[in-house]
Amino acid sequence: MAIFLGAKGGDIVATQSATHLLAAVREKLAAKMAYLLVGEDEALLCGLRDRIGAELDFEEECSRLFRLQMEELSRLEFADQLPDACSRFTALARDHFNRRGSVIAFHGLYAAFLELLLRRALALAEACTETAPSEPNSCCLMATGDAGRGESLPGTVSRYFLIYPDLKTELAGCFEEMGYRLIALLESCGIFAMGHRFSDDSGLWQGSESQWRSWCSSRIQRGEKVGETLALLGDLRGVAGDKTLMAGMKSVAAEALSQTQEKDIFAQAVRKLSSLPVALGMFGTLKTLRSGEHRGRFKLHEAALHPLMINVRILAVHHGLQETGTIGRIKGLVDGGHLAVDLADRLLRAYHLLAGCRIRHAIVMDDWAAQEFYLNPDELGEEDAYQFKGALEAVVNLQKLVYQLFSEQG
Repeated sequence: MAIFLGAKGGDIVATQSATHLLAAVREKLAAKMAYLLVGEDEALLCGLRDRIGAELDFEEECSRLFRLQMEELSRLEFADQLPDACSRFTALARDHFNRRGSVIAFHGLYAAFLELLLRRALALAEACTETAPSEPNSCCLMATGDAGRGESLPGTVSRYFLIYPDLKTELAGCFEEMGYRLIALLESCGIFAMGHRFSDDSGLWQGSESQWRSWCSSRIQRGEKVGETLALLGDLRGVAGDKTLMAGMKSVAAEALSQTQEKDIFAQAVRKLSSLPVALGMFGTLKTLRSGEHRGRFKLHEAALHPLMINVRILAVHHGLQETGTIGRIKGLVDGGHLAVDLADRLLRAYHLLAGCRIRHAIVMDDWAAQEFYLNPDELGEEDAYQFKGALEAVVNLQKLVYQLFSEQG
């Protein structure tokens, strides 16, 4: 499991983070050992070795439990077994985060679990459909939003698209029944709100390949909000079903995004998106609401996390990155020479801090679906306040970079 920030690969950002970690450990050890008596240095090092061993044991046990739960989920045969599997996994992910505080590990664990859950739910829905297609996995399920980026929390709502081949249009009724069964299964797991129905605007959309192409095209032709189109199609990824169909539908979305960027209003809209308000004042103070119920606080998602994610998304889409996750996009931008290593490192730390606050709030409130989290700067300690200011400064620097890029393009 990924414990440390930047531990998802052997790229330059990860190497830099590991180097900083080792340097800090050496520095603290040297400072401590300078004042030890003869023999005490060996005891210190043995204690450190034992502590590292205990941490490795914890990781190995968590990995074992994770594998067991994934194996159990892959073998589930009945729909009523899914909610209990979700509850057990949420408890495991929560305990790991409480011990490690790693956003990367939490998102990675839950994304892997959610993807398997969606595959099992789709298979169960298909098996229960009276007129099921003769070929299994003849459709695909695409996800966007938090699930598309692999950054979901248990209970958070994302958008899904159930798409079937044009050659199967005579089975449209069958796929509609399958979709409703899928909705019922995901409702029982807390992924959809109760009473959900097919929708063009939220939850689950269902249709054929041609209908999907028409849906994407209509968004472009109608001039839908650029930010929403970037989020819907830019964060899209396949999670279950036919992989060839997934790849084709992803290509349709990429083509639609390319057409969006060719429109005259695109650069203007992106400049506006890049400049969304951030909770950082002119003199480096944390900016809060001046009136209302939440006076003296700021909304974490709206004034910090969202501006970071949307600017990373804009750059990723502009440079043709296939990655949908925020961290993966930041690293991809570095690898492609589109983002400086220093700013990327600061953005990774900012994302870890801000997304970590979101997860902790959900754990404390015991409400994973809670979207509104207002943070009071007066409740932060000196070090926490310093880190928050640094995180928001990194977001503002990213905003300036994006704004400048699209100003040069007119």
